[in-house]
Amino acid sequence: MKYREDIDCLRGISVLAVVFYHLEISNFSGGFLGVDIFFVISGYLITSIILNDISNNNFSLIKFYERRIRRIIPVLLLVLLTTYFFYQQIYLENELKQLFKTIISTLLFFSNFYFLNLGSYFNPINESIPLLHTWSLSIEEQFYLFFPILIILFKKKVRNIFLAIIFLIICSFSLSQFGGNLKFNYPYIEENFNFFSVPKFAFYLTLTRIWEILIGCALAIYLFNNKKIPVNKIFTIAGYVMIFTSFIFFDKYTLHPSFFTLIPLSGTILILTFSDVSFNKHGLLRIVNNGFFLKVGLISYSLYLWHQPIYQYFNLVFITSFSLLEKTLLIFLMIFISYLSFKYVEKPFRNKKFFGRKFIYYFFITCSLFILTFFSYNLLFKDISKKYSEQVKKISSHSNYYIDNEFNCSSDAENYLPPKKSCILGNEPNTEIAFIGDSHLDLISIELKKQLIEKKMSAFQFSHGGCVPALNVKVYADRRYQCDRYFNEVLLEIKSKPELKKIIFFSRWPFNISGKRFNNQEGGVEIGENHYFISTKDNYLTPDSEREKLILNEINSYINEIYKMNKKIYIIMPVPEMGWEIPNNLARQLNYYKKLDPKTLSISKKIFLDRNKKVFDFFNSIKEKYSLKLIFLDDLFCDNERCYAHKNQIPLYFDDDHLSKEGAKLVSKKIINELSN
Repeated sequence: MKYREDIDCLRGISVLAVVFYHLEISNFSGGFLGVDIFFVISGYLITSIILNDISNNNFSLIKFYERRIRRIIPVLLLVLLTTYFFYQQIYLENELKQLFKTIISTLLFFSNFYFLNLGSYFNPINESIPLLHTWSLSIEEQFYLFFPILIILFKKKVRNIFLAIIFLIICSFSLSQFGGNLKFNYPYIEENFNFFSVPKFAFYLTLTRIWEILIGCALAIYLFNNKKIPVNKIFTIAGYVMIFTSFIFFDKYTLHPSFFTLIPLSGTILILTFSDVSFNKHGLLRIVNNGFFLKVGLISYSLYLWHQPIYQYFNLVFITSFSLLEKTLLIFLMIFISYLSFKYVEKPFRNKKFFGRKFIYYFFITCSLFILTFFSYNLLFKDISKKYSEQVKKISSHSNYYIDNEFNCSSDAENYLPPKKSCILGNEPNTEIAFIGDSHLDLISIELKKQLIEKKMSAFQFSHGGCVPALNVKVYADRRYQCDRYFNEVLLEIKSKPELKKIIFFSRWPFNISGKRFNNQEGGVEIGENHYFISTKDNYLTPDSEREKLILNEINSYINEIYKMNKKIYIIMPVPEMGWEIPNNLARQLNYYKKLDPKTLSISKKIFLDRNKKVFDFFNSIKEKYSLKLIFLDDLFCDNERCYAHKNQIPLYFDDDHLSKEGAKLVSKKIINELSN
């Protein structure tokens, strides 16, 4: 098979797209499609090599798998061991155990199934996993196990193999495109068929990804039997345009893999079919076929393996957002390390003069068994908690605040608790107070109860996680939340209890109004999808300004309904959001640097004020109308410059925005003191 420099250039472009995507370089929101292009190229090249070997009576499975081992295993082992060496210095116990599981699943080539159980590839918490990208290797290796055998069995009937591949492509593509219509119970299919119904498992599952590799295989068989297809400049340029357009306009919200994925894959097919080495050496195509992309393409496998663990390591150590210059320097570091591993690991192991076939197989089996044994032992039998100081473990333990305590007095998306069955915080018979809010109210309820008991007071807790205290709004695209029903019922409960005199609202106002996760502009971006509220009459997102106006009007209407009942209304103003998960990141900083600065994981006071400007303006604008008492909490967390995540090495948050026991204690004490005055 003739070597084609243009394919290595395309590899270089694809791997850089993946790197740019993970580093969040502008205009590469669809850079993850570089993996899909690799799938097509891989299927094309593997099939072409097999067909050439068969036509020369030179094909054997032993030789095929030897070539795969030489190509994949040595650098992979190096990356796995290096990742472990560096990350065991900064990872906490649970993270280290997850790393062990990832390494084991990667080496056994089923990491795609392991990551499938962890949730979406595009979930920010998963994107930070240093070996997340190995899912694609697992799919390729699973494919390599059966495909060569298929060709050997039917090598004299290549046409039948081609037809079988087309059939498998249709089945696999159909599952990835329409699989969301399927159910695991009778009648096994949704009543209303949806053309765009990509199942959640589609990204990682071999059966929903194999069609991309098989497209390359089918193309290789077709071109093997039709060798006189002429090169075509227009088709080739069109292919590159389709690929780069996809890199720019696709993003994590694009249905993928799906019908839309055919755009970059079709571009790849056009290039593989109508491009040629000599054809690309002059003119416009020199932009994408040049020495730089060729050299990057040659080290593309190493660069693909190294880029994610390197980037995420620096993210964890420095906990900051990198400037474009810093990201550029990181990319050059990745390329340099990849070049070294290509020159001193990849090339020597590919050279049969250096390492014979027996050595390669012995090397693979011995090293794999050793590594599997080592990490399995560490995972199952070794007590790795001993490597952490008591203070590190104590700080990290604050992340368990929610699961270590019973918070069962609040409705949420999964369990509806009617307001008439709400809890009373405290043990006084005469209850004159009611708290209304969301999960942030629920998370301070234990400490609120303690403060209420101390003051010989009690209060009703009316809270629904994920809902804003308002009427006529619902959560966009999530029917689990029953916000409107809940807060209507809360009104009925308050009306039925004339003894209630004080109503206190405590909610995550900036998030509920904007619907957007918090970005502290210093590297801390809150994990999770955005959470928008819309009118109960609508099923679509309106523009931000219109939607925010709707929510504020409905909050205003809700406060008005309570005001008409002649209640004293208190508004708990916003607690600073952090953007970072606090306990584990704080513990990691102490474990790595052996000391903590009070400003570690703090945020700018200005960012806090900017985030909450609409909240402050809104409540100040209605303060006089409803005789509102505004209780500000930022003095508990902020000075004039910064808002802090911990005091005396005790986290004030159990995640990035919900308060920990210590934070809840501070807030609860101030609230109850204000109510007592």
